[in-house]
Amino acid sequence: MKRPSYIILFISLFLWGCQGDDNSPKDEFNRAEMLQNIGDNIMQPKYNAFKTASTSLMDKTTAFVNNPTEETLSNAQLAWTDAMESWSAVEVFSTGPVEQMMIKEAIYSWPVKTAAVEENITNAPNEINAEYINSLPAVDINTGLALSQGLAVVEYLLFGKDLSTTEVLASFSDEQRLAYLQTLTEVLAGHATSITEALPEFLPLFVSADGKDVGSSTNMIANDLLIMIETMKNEKVGIPLGKKSLGQPLPLNVEALFSRHSLPLLMISLESTQELFIGKEGLGYDDYLNEVDARINNTPLSEVILAQFQACKTAAEAINDPLEVAITSEKENVENLYNELKKLVTLTKSDMMSQLGLSVTFSDNDGD
Repeated sequence: MKRPSYIILFISLFLWGCQGDDNSPKDEFNRAEMLQNIGDNIMQPKYNAFKTASTSLMDKTTAFVNNPTEETLSNAQLAWTDAMESWSAVEVFSTGPVEQMMIKEAIYSWPVKTAAVEENITNAPNEINAEYINSLPAVDINTGLALSQGLAVVEYLLFGKDLSTTEVLASFSDEQRLAYLQTLTEVLAGHATSITEALPEFLPLFVSADGKDVGSSTNMIANDLLIMIETMKNEKVGIPLGKKSLGQPLPLNVEALFSRHSLPLLMISLESTQELFIGKEGLGYDDYLNEVDARINNTPLSEVILAQFQACKTAAEAINDPLEVAITSEKENVENLYNELKKLVTLTKSDMMSQLGLSVTFSDNDGD
């Protein structure tokens, strides 16, 4: 899925130490402490969890490849669900090693261009390895469709499109398909390991960039939060609902189509984004808003935003069918979820950013 594009190019860590003075009013909030909390208690543990889950996915997939049975397939599918949920919990972070290494889309992008995946398997060399996988474009640069690797492609191979367990097993009668799947999970686990290995060097620089200009960690993490909310509104709900196609629903564009796991992933995205906003149990952007006495109609803005997060979760919980079905069977409920997410976008992108004196540095090209 094509994500919001940055107006400014990603600013490398070595430039963060060269920040100029910003012209916004000074405040006394301890931004360095907030960033330390985000790095130590949110970012690092979540990336560690993703590494553990992706390694387990690799191991369970290897067991399936060595002995393709209903049991080993089920174990691999469950391991995929765990890895996908772990990624959804950390997906909010664009800032950091994942962006520096330019591997975010290689880890996860959707929907999948299944014909491209099948072509990759057909044209693969006799020995499929990481070099072959990494030689393939991960995504279509125009559409964002996943072409060759990542969690969504693994999902397609493990679950199939509207296939029974017997039919999925039959699809793996091809040894090349098995080898391709196994190599995908090895590459994925390698990406997760690379991120965790880069964090010890990244985090001190991340915390030291505690200003408020566009290159500061404060501003960049705030933009990460906004991008995730926009992604939930537009890509995860709006596009399947038909908001970009003149009202024509696009159910095949839902997240996790093959596993039918889109709504649980959306809930994890909401919860992890809220957790970043409140700083888990430490300092977060809610505390920052309270420090500058940010208000809407005399109500603390932090409380209004938290109430809107809850409204979004309540709207998501009201949807009973899988999202690809609910788009038509429960259209009113899905519309309500979209509208609640839209309100959350306004509260964070406009009200929060302006009252904190921070800059929005991306464009979602969204006219709605």
